[in-house]
Amino acid sequence: LKYCAGCFVWTVIIGSVIITACCSLAAYFAYVSYKDDYDKYNLDTDEALAYTFLVFCVIFGLFAFILLCMVICLCKKIRIAIGIVKEACEAVTSMPLIVLYPLCQYAAFLIFLAVWIVVAGYLASTGTVSQSVDSNTNATTYSVSYDTELVRAMCYHLFGLLWTTAFLRHFTICVIAGAVGGWYWTPYIDGDKKDLPLAPVVGSVWRTFRYHQGTIAFGSFIIAVIEAIQLVIEYIKRKYLDENACLKCIASYIQCCLECFKRIMEFLSRHAYIITACKGKNFCTAAWEAFNFILDNLTQIAAVNWISMYLMFLGKVFIVLGTVVICYICAVTDDDISSVIVLLVVCGVIAYSVACMFLSVFETGIDTILMCFMWEASAKGSFIGGYVYATDHLNCFIEGINVDAATDGDQRAAKEAFKEQQTPDSGRKDES
Repeated sequence: LKYCAGCFVWTVIIGSVIITACCSLAAYFAYVSYKDDYDKYNLDTDEALAYTFLVFCVIFGLFAFILLCMVICLCKKIRIAIGIVKEACEAVTSMPLIVLYPLCQYAAFLIFLAVWIVVAGYLASTGTVSQSVDSNTNATTYSVSYDTELVRAMCYHLFGLLWTTAFLRHFTICVIAGAVGGWYWTPYIDGDKKDLPLAPVVGSVWRTFRYHQGTIAFGSFIIAVIEAIQLVIEYIKRKYLDENACLKCIASYIQCCLECFKRIMEFLSRHAYIITACKGKNFCTAAWEAFNFILDNLTQIAAVNWISMYLMFLGKVFIVLGTVVICYICAVTDDDISSVIVLLVVCGVIAYSVACMFLSVFETGIDTILMCFMWEASAKGSFIGGYVYATDHLNCFIEGINVDAATDGDQRAAKEAFKEQQTPDSGRKDES
Protein backbone atom coordinates (compact mmCIF):
# COMPACT_ATOMS: atom_id res chain seq x y z
CA LEU A 1 0.00 0.00 0.00
CA LYS A 2 2.87 2.38 0.82
CA TYR A 3 4.39 1.95 -2.63
CA CYS A 4 1.19 1.66 -4.69
CA ALA A 5 -1.04 4.28 -3.04
CA GLY A 6 -0.04 7.12 -5.37
CA CYS A 7 -0.35 4.99 -8.49
CA PHE A 8 -3.78 3.67 -7.49
CA VAL A 9 -5.17 7.09 -6.55
CA TRP A 10 -3.95 9.01 -9.60
CA THR A 11 -5.06 6.19 -11.91
CA VAL A 12 -8.59 6.34 -10.51
CA ILE A 13 -8.73 10.15 -10.59
CA ILE A 14 -7.45 10.47 -14.17
CA GLY A 15 -9.53 7.47 -15.22
CA SER A 16 -12.67 9.04 -13.75
CA VAL A 17 -12.12 12.24 -15.71
CA ILE A 18 -11.48 10.33 -18.93
CA ILE A 19 -14.46 8.00 -18.45
CA THR A 20 -16.92 10.83 -17.74
CA ALA A 21 -15.58 12.80 -20.72
CA CYS A 22 -15.96 9.72 -22.95
CA CYS A 23 -19.52 9.19 -21.68
CA SER A 24 -20.33 12.80 -22.53
CA LEU A 25 -18.82 12.37 -26.00
CA ALA A 26 -20.69 9.08 -26.60
CA ALA A 27 -23.96 10.71 -25.53
CA TYR A 28 -23.31 13.56 -27.96
CA PHE A 29 -22.74 11.16 -30.87
CA ALA A 30 -25.93 9.29 -29.94
CA TYR A 31 -27.79 12.61 -29.88
CA VAL A 32 -26.48 13.48 -33.37
CA SER A 33 -27.47 10.03 -34.69
CA TYR A 34 -31.03 10.15 -33.36
CA LYS A 35 -31.40 13.77 -34.48
CA ASP A 36 -30.50 12.77 -38.03
CA ASP A 37 -33.01 9.89 -37.88
CA TYR A 38 -35.69 12.30 -36.67
CA ASP A 39 -34.95 14.68 -39.53
CA LYS A 40 -35.28 11.80 -42.02
CA TYR A 41 -38.26 9.85 -40.65
CA ASN A 42 -39.92 12.40 -38.33
CA LEU A 43 -40.55 9.81 -35.56
CA ASP A 44 -41.41 11.05 -32.07
CA THR A 45 -39.39 8.26 -30.46
CA ASP A 46 -36.23 9.44 -32.26
CA GLU A 47 -36.80 12.99 -31.06
CA ALA A 48 -37.33 11.87 -27.47
CA LEU A 49 -34.18 9.72 -27.53
CA ALA A 50 -32.18 12.52 -29.12
CA TYR A 51 -33.02 15.00 -26.37
CA THR A 52 -32.52 12.33 -23.71
CA PHE A 53 -28.97 11.74 -24.90
CA LEU A 54 -28.44 15.50 -25.13
CA VAL A 55 -29.32 15.77 -21.43
CA PHE A 56 -26.90 12.93 -20.64
CA CYS A 57 -24.23 14.69 -22.68
CA VAL A 58 -24.64 17.89 -20.68
CA ILE A 59 -24.71 16.06 -17.33
CA PHE A 60 -21.60 13.99 -18.02
CA GLY A 61 -19.84 16.98 -19.54
CA LEU A 62 -20.52 19.15 -16.48
CA PHE A 63 -19.46 16.35 -14.18
CA ALA A 64 -16.21 15.85 -16.10
CA PHE A 65 -15.52 19.60 -16.04
CA ILE A 66 -16.23 19.89 -12.31
CA LEU A 67 -14.09 16.84 -11.59
CA LEU A 68 -11.23 18.24 -13.66
CA CYS A 69 -11.43 21.59 -11.86
CA MET A 70 -11.44 19.85 -8.49
CA VAL A 71 -8.38 17.80 -9.43
CA ILE A 72 -6.53 20.93 -10.55
CA CYS A 73 -7.52 22.97 -7.48
CA LEU A 74 -6.97 20.15 -4.98
CA CYS A 75 -3.83 18.72 -6.56
CA LYS A 76 -1.65 19.63 -3.58
CA LYS A 77 -4.19 18.34 -1.07
CA ILE A 78 -4.42 15.05 -2.98
CA ARG A 79 -0.62 14.75 -2.90
CA ILE A 80 -0.68 15.45 0.85
CA ALA A 81 -3.40 12.84 1.31
CA ILE A 82 -1.29 10.27 -0.53
CA GLY A 83 1.67 11.23 1.66
CA ILE A 84 -0.48 10.77 4.77
CA VAL A 85 -1.47 7.27 3.64
CA LYS A 86 2.19 6.41 3.07
CA GLU A 87 3.10 7.89 6.47
CA ALA A 88 0.43 5.75 8.14
CA CYS A 89 1.82 2.66 6.41
CA GLU A 90 5.28 3.65 7.66
CA ALA A 91 3.95 3.91 11.22
CA VAL A 92 2.21 0.53 11.08
CA THR A 93 5.35 -1.03 9.60
CA SER A 94 7.40 0.34 12.51
CA MET A 95 4.89 -1.10 15.01
CA PRO A 96 3.76 -4.44 13.51
CA LEU A 97 2.06 -5.55 16.72
CA ILE A 98 -0.47 -2.76 16.37
CA VAL A 99 -2.38 -4.69 13.70
CA LEU A 100 -3.00 -7.45 16.25
CA TYR A 101 -4.48 -5.18 18.88
CA PRO A 102 -8.07 -5.39 17.48
CA LEU A 103 -7.90 -9.08 18.42
CA CYS A 104 -7.71 -7.97 22.07
CA GLN A 105 -10.82 -5.85 21.55
CA TYR A 106 -12.77 -8.73 20.03
CA ALA A 107 -11.55 -11.16 22.69
CA ALA A 108 -12.68 -8.78 25.45
CA PHE A 109 -16.02 -8.30 23.70
CA LEU A 110 -16.58 -12.07 23.36
CA ILE A 111 -15.83 -12.59 27.06
CA PHE A 112 -18.21 -9.79 28.01
CA LEU A 113 -20.86 -11.08 25.60
CA ALA A 114 -20.71 -14.56 27.12
CA VAL A 115 -21.22 -13.10 30.61
CA TRP A 116 -23.97 -10.80 29.31
CA ILE A 117 -25.86 -13.70 27.71
CA VAL A 118 -25.70 -15.73 30.93
CA VAL A 119 -27.03 -12.81 32.97
CA ALA A 120 -29.72 -12.12 30.35
CA GLY A 121 -30.77 -15.76 30.56
CA TYR A 122 -31.11 -15.53 34.33
CA LEU A 123 -33.14 -12.33 34.02
CA ALA A 124 -35.43 -13.85 31.40
CA SER A 125 -36.03 -16.95 33.55
CA THR A 126 -37.05 -15.03 36.68
CA GLY A 127 -40.43 -13.98 35.34
CA THR A 128 -43.77 -15.26 36.60
CA VAL A 129 -45.13 -18.16 34.53
CA SER A 130 -48.90 -18.28 34.15
CA GLN A 131 -50.96 -21.12 32.69
CA SER A 132 -54.23 -20.86 30.82
CA VAL A 133 -56.51 -23.50 29.25
CA ASP A 134 -58.68 -22.89 26.23
CA SER A 135 -62.20 -24.09 27.04
CA ASN A 136 -62.97 -24.93 23.41
CA THR A 137 -59.86 -26.90 22.46
CA ASN A 138 -58.50 -27.79 25.91
CA ALA A 139 -55.15 -26.44 24.70
CA THR A 140 -52.81 -25.30 27.44
CA THR A 141 -50.77 -22.17 26.89
CA TYR A 142 -48.07 -20.64 29.05
CA SER A 143 -47.02 -17.00 29.28
CA VAL A 144 -44.30 -15.18 31.19
CA SER A 145 -44.84 -11.82 32.85
CA TYR A 146 -42.30 -9.55 34.48
CA ASP A 147 -42.78 -6.99 37.22
CA THR A 148 -41.67 -3.37 36.90
CA GLU A 149 -38.38 -3.80 38.73
CA LEU A 150 -37.38 -6.73 36.53
CA VAL A 151 -38.21 -4.81 33.36
CA ARG A 152 -36.02 -1.96 34.57
CA ALA A 153 -33.21 -4.42 35.26
CA MET A 154 -33.53 -5.79 31.71
CA CYS A 155 -33.41 -2.28 30.24
CA TYR A 156 -30.35 -1.50 32.38
CA HIS A 157 -28.72 -4.74 31.23
CA LEU A 158 -29.41 -3.94 27.56
CA PHE A 159 -28.01 -0.43 27.96
CA GLY A 160 -24.92 -1.96 29.54
CA LEU A 161 -24.39 -3.98 26.35
CA LEU A 162 -24.64 -0.86 24.18
CA TRP A 163 -22.34 1.17 26.44
CA THR A 164 -19.70 -1.54 26.84
CA THR A 165 -19.64 -2.27 23.09
CA ALA A 166 -19.07 1.41 22.31
CA PHE A 167 -16.49 1.68 25.11
CA LEU A 168 -14.40 -1.22 23.77
CA ARG A 169 -14.57 0.17 20.25
CA HIS A 170 -13.54 3.66 21.34
CA PHE A 171 -10.83 2.30 23.65
CA THR A 172 -9.24 0.63 20.63
CA ILE A 173 -9.35 3.89 18.68
CA CYS A 174 -7.65 5.74 21.53
CA VAL A 175 -4.94 3.09 21.89
CA ILE A 176 -4.13 3.06 18.17
CA ALA A 177 -4.17 6.86 18.03
CA GLY A 178 -1.81 7.03 21.02
CA ALA A 179 0.63 4.57 19.46
CA VAL A 180 0.60 6.25 16.04
CA GLY A 181 0.80 9.70 17.65
CA GLY A 182 3.78 8.56 19.72
CA TRP A 183 5.45 7.35 16.54
CA TYR A 184 4.73 10.60 14.70
CA TRP A 185 6.00 12.88 17.48
CA THR A 186 9.30 11.02 17.69
CA PRO A 187 11.82 13.41 16.08
CA TYR A 188 12.78 12.53 12.50
CA ILE A 189 16.56 12.66 12.64
CA ASP A 190 18.99 11.56 9.91
CA GLY A 191 16.20 9.96 7.92
CA ASP A 192 14.91 7.79 10.76
CA LYS A 193 12.89 7.87 13.97
CA LYS A 194 15.63 6.44 16.17
CA ASP A 195 14.15 7.38 19.55
CA LEU A 196 10.95 5.34 19.16
CA PRO A 197 10.05 3.48 22.39
CA LEU A 198 10.62 -0.26 22.46
CA ALA A 199 6.94 -1.07 23.10
CA PRO A 200 4.85 1.87 21.81
CA VAL A 201 1.61 -0.13 21.66
CA VAL A 202 1.96 -1.36 25.25
CA GLY A 203 2.77 2.18 26.36
CA SER A 204 -0.30 3.50 24.59
CA VAL A 205 -2.46 0.84 26.26
CA TRP A 206 -1.12 1.87 29.67
CA ARG A 207 -1.66 5.60 29.06
CA THR A 208 -5.18 5.00 27.80
CA PHE A 209 -6.04 2.73 30.72
CA ARG A 210 -4.41 5.03 33.28
CA TYR A 211 -5.52 8.48 32.08
CA HIS A 212 -8.26 8.32 29.46
CA GLN A 213 -10.93 5.89 30.69
CA GLY A 214 -13.17 8.74 31.85
CA THR A 215 -12.98 10.40 28.44
CA ILE A 216 -13.78 7.16 26.63
CA ALA A 217 -16.60 6.29 29.04
CA PHE A 218 -18.23 9.70 28.53
CA GLY A 219 -17.92 9.59 24.73
CA SER A 220 -19.21 6.01 24.51
CA PHE A 221 -22.08 6.91 26.86
CA ILE A 222 -23.31 9.51 24.34
CA ILE A 223 -23.27 6.92 21.55
CA ALA A 224 -25.03 4.36 23.78
CA VAL A 225 -27.78 6.86 24.63
CA ILE A 226 -28.40 7.53 20.93
CA GLU A 227 -28.56 3.80 20.19
CA ALA A 228 -30.92 3.25 23.13
CA ILE A 229 -33.27 5.95 21.83
CA GLN A 230 -33.20 4.26 18.42
CA LEU A 231 -34.19 0.93 20.01
CA VAL A 232 -37.04 2.58 21.95
CA ILE A 233 -38.42 4.19 18.79
CA GLU A 234 -38.12 0.88 16.91
CA TYR A 235 -40.02 -0.87 19.73
CA ILE A 236 -42.79 1.75 19.71
CA LYS A 237 -43.02 1.63 15.92
CA ARG A 238 -43.42 -2.16 15.80
CA LYS A 239 -45.75 -2.50 18.79
CA TYR A 240 -48.05 0.50 18.46
CA LEU A 241 -47.71 2.06 15.01
CA ASP A 242 -48.26 -0.84 12.60
CA GLU A 243 -51.77 0.35 11.74
CA ASN A 244 -50.93 4.06 11.52
CA ALA A 245 -48.87 4.68 8.40
CA CYS A 246 -48.41 8.39 9.06
CA LEU A 247 -47.02 7.97 12.58
CA LYS A 248 -44.90 5.05 11.42
CA CYS A 249 -43.40 7.25 8.70
CA ILE A 250 -42.66 9.99 11.28
CA ALA A 251 -40.96 7.42 13.53
CA SER A 252 -38.84 6.20 10.61
CA TYR A 253 -37.86 9.80 9.85
CA ILE A 254 -36.81 10.32 13.48
CA GLN A 255 -34.76 7.10 13.31
CA CYS A 256 -33.04 8.35 10.16
CA CYS A 257 -32.18 11.66 11.86
CA LEU A 258 -30.85 9.81 14.89
CA GLU A 259 -28.68 7.60 12.69
CA CYS A 260 -27.23 10.67 10.97
CA PHE A 261 -26.60 12.30 14.35
CA LYS A 262 -24.97 9.11 15.62
CA ARG A 263 -22.59 8.98 12.63
CA ILE A 264 -21.68 12.63 13.13
CA MET A 265 -20.96 11.96 16.80
CA GLU A 266 -18.90 8.88 15.91
CA PHE A 267 -16.85 10.94 13.45
CA LEU A 268 -16.39 13.77 15.94
CA SER A 269 -15.58 11.37 18.79
CA ARG A 270 -12.98 9.63 16.64
CA HIS A 271 -11.06 12.88 16.19
CA ALA A 272 -11.63 13.81 19.84
CA TYR A 273 -9.97 10.58 20.95
CA ILE A 274 -6.99 11.34 18.73
CA ILE A 275 -6.60 14.71 20.46
CA THR A 276 -7.00 13.01 23.83
CA ALA A 277 -4.36 10.41 23.00
CA CYS A 278 -1.88 13.03 21.78
CA LYS A 279 -2.58 15.93 24.14
CA GLY A 280 -4.28 14.39 27.18
CA LYS A 281 -7.41 16.57 27.03
CA ASN A 282 -10.82 15.55 28.34
CA PHE A 283 -13.68 14.67 26.03
CA CYS A 284 -15.52 18.00 25.92
CA THR A 285 -12.36 20.03 25.32
CA ALA A 286 -11.07 17.52 22.78
CA ALA A 287 -14.43 17.39 20.97
CA TRP A 288 -14.55 21.19 20.69
CA GLU A 289 -10.98 21.28 19.35
CA ALA A 290 -11.81 18.45 16.94
CA PHE A 291 -14.89 20.35 15.74
CA ASN A 292 -12.81 23.46 15.02
CA PHE A 293 -10.12 21.34 13.38
CA ILE A 294 -12.68 19.76 11.04
CA LEU A 295 -14.13 23.16 10.09
CA ASP A 296 -10.66 24.61 9.41
CA ASN A 297 -9.50 21.67 7.27
CA LEU A 298 -12.63 20.49 5.48
CA THR A 299 -11.07 20.11 2.03
CA GLN A 300 -7.99 18.29 3.30
CA ILE A 301 -10.09 15.97 5.47
CA ALA A 302 -12.41 15.29 2.52
CA ALA A 303 -9.45 14.45 0.26
CA VAL A 304 -7.90 12.15 2.86
CA ASN A 305 -11.20 10.41 3.66
CA TRP A 306 -12.00 9.85 0.00
CA ILE A 307 -8.58 8.43 -0.79
CA SER A 308 -8.42 6.28 2.35
CA MET A 309 -11.95 4.98 1.71
CA TYR A 310 -10.98 4.00 -1.83
CA LEU A 311 -7.75 2.30 -0.72
CA MET A 312 -9.50 0.48 2.12
CA PHE A 313 -12.13 -0.72 -0.36
CA LEU A 314 -9.41 -2.04 -2.65
CA GLY A 315 -7.70 -3.73 0.28
CA LYS A 316 -10.91 -5.49 1.33
CA VAL A 317 -11.60 -6.59 -2.24
CA PHE A 318 -8.09 -7.98 -2.72
CA ILE A 319 -8.16 -9.81 0.63
CA VAL A 320 -11.58 -11.36 0.04
CA LEU A 321 -10.89 -12.31 -3.58
CA GLY A 322 -7.46 -13.72 -2.74
CA THR A 323 -8.89 -15.80 0.09
CA VAL A 324 -11.77 -17.09 -2.02
CA VAL A 325 -9.46 -18.00 -4.92
CA ILE A 326 -7.05 -19.89 -2.65
CA CYS A 327 -9.97 -21.63 -0.95
CA TYR A 328 -11.41 -22.63 -4.33
CA ILE A 329 -8.08 -24.04 -5.52
CA CYS A 330 -7.79 -26.09 -2.34
CA ALA A 331 -11.44 -27.20 -2.46
CA VAL A 332 -11.52 -28.47 -6.06
CA THR A 333 -8.64 -30.83 -5.34
CA ASP A 334 -10.53 -32.48 -2.45
CA ASP A 335 -13.14 -35.02 -3.53
CA ASP A 336 -14.70 -35.19 -0.05
CA ILE A 337 -16.16 -31.67 -0.33
CA SER A 338 -19.68 -31.87 -1.72
CA SER A 339 -20.59 -28.16 -1.84
CA VAL A 340 -17.83 -25.74 -2.83
CA ILE A 341 -20.17 -22.73 -2.90
CA VAL A 342 -21.03 -22.93 0.81
CA LEU A 343 -17.34 -23.20 1.69
CA LEU A 344 -16.47 -20.21 -0.51
CA VAL A 345 -19.23 -18.09 1.04
CA VAL A 346 -18.08 -18.93 4.57
CA CYS A 347 -14.43 -18.21 3.71
CA GLY A 348 -15.45 -14.95 2.02
CA VAL A 349 -17.41 -13.77 5.07
CA ILE A 350 -14.54 -14.65 7.42
CA ALA A 351 -12.02 -12.95 5.12
CA TYR A 352 -14.15 -9.80 4.95
CA SER A 353 -14.49 -9.68 8.74
CA VAL A 354 -10.73 -10.09 9.19
CA ALA A 355 -10.05 -7.44 6.53
CA CYS A 356 -12.37 -4.94 8.22
CA MET A 357 -10.77 -5.66 11.60
CA PHE A 358 -7.18 -5.14 10.48
CA LEU A 359 -7.78 -2.31 7.99
CA SER A 360 -9.53 -0.34 10.72
CA VAL A 361 -6.05 0.08 12.22
CA PHE A 362 -4.94 1.83 9.03
CA GLU A 363 -8.04 4.04 9.02
CA THR A 364 -7.36 5.23 12.57
CA GLY A 365 -3.67 5.63 11.76
CA ILE A 366 -4.49 7.78 8.72
CA ASP A 367 -6.77 10.06 10.76
CA THR A 368 -4.09 10.38 13.46
CA ILE A 369 -1.34 11.19 10.98
CA LEU A 370 -3.61 13.78 9.34
CA MET A 371 -4.20 15.65 12.60
CA CYS A 372 -0.56 15.46 13.68
CA PHE A 373 0.64 16.67 10.29
CA MET A 374 -1.78 19.61 10.26
CA TRP A 375 -0.58 20.61 13.75
CA GLU A 376 3.04 20.46 12.61
CA ALA A 377 2.26 22.29 9.36
CA SER A 378 0.47 25.09 11.24
CA ALA A 379 3.46 25.44 13.61
CA LYS A 380 5.85 25.80 10.61
CA GLY A 381 8.83 24.31 12.41
CA SER A 382 8.42 26.30 15.62
CA PHE A 383 8.46 23.27 17.95
CA ILE A 384 11.05 22.86 20.69
CA GLY A 385 14.52 22.69 19.15
CA GLY A 386 13.10 23.15 15.65
CA TYR A 387 12.64 19.42 15.23
CA VAL A 388 11.00 17.84 12.20
CA TYR A 389 8.60 15.01 12.98
CA ALA A 390 7.09 14.16 9.59
CA THR A 391 9.12 11.83 7.38
CA ASP A 392 10.08 12.50 3.78
CA HIS A 393 6.55 11.59 2.66
CA LEU A 394 5.17 14.78 4.26
CA ASN A 395 7.90 17.17 5.44
CA CYS A 396 8.26 18.55 1.92
CA PHE A 397 4.78 20.08 2.32
CA ILE A 398 5.58 21.94 5.56
CA GLU A 399 6.60 25.56 5.14
CA GLY A 400 9.31 27.15 7.24
CA ILE A 401 11.28 24.05 8.24
CA ASN A 402 14.84 23.05 7.50
CA VAL A 403 15.08 19.27 7.48
CA ASP A 404 18.89 19.26 7.52
CA ALA A 405 19.13 21.75 10.38
CA ALA A 406 16.53 19.89 12.38
CA THR A 407 18.68 16.76 12.50
CA ASP A 408 20.96 18.36 15.09
CA GLY A 409 20.17 19.01 18.73
CA ASP A 410 18.89 17.30 21.80
CA GLN A 411 16.25 14.63 21.15
CA ARG A 412 15.33 14.46 24.82
CA ALA A 413 13.63 17.86 24.82
CA ALA A 414 11.19 16.86 22.09
CA LYS A 415 10.54 13.52 23.73
CA GLU A 416 9.82 15.13 27.11
CA ALA A 417 7.54 17.69 25.45
CA PHE A 418 5.54 14.92 23.84
CA LYS A 419 5.24 13.02 27.12
CA GLU A 420 3.99 16.19 28.84
CA GLN A 421 1.35 16.60 26.12
CA GLN A 422 0.15 13.01 26.50
CA THR A 423 -0.02 13.06 30.32
CA PRO A 424 -2.94 15.06 31.80
CA ASP A 425 -2.17 17.87 34.22
CA SER A 426 -1.43 16.72 37.74
CA GLY A 427 -4.47 16.61 39.96
CA ARG A 428 -6.95 16.75 37.06
CA LYS A 429 -9.13 13.76 36.43
CA ASP A 430 -9.53 12.82 32.79
CA GLU A 431 -13.30 13.01 32.86
CA SER A 432 -15.72 15.45 31.30
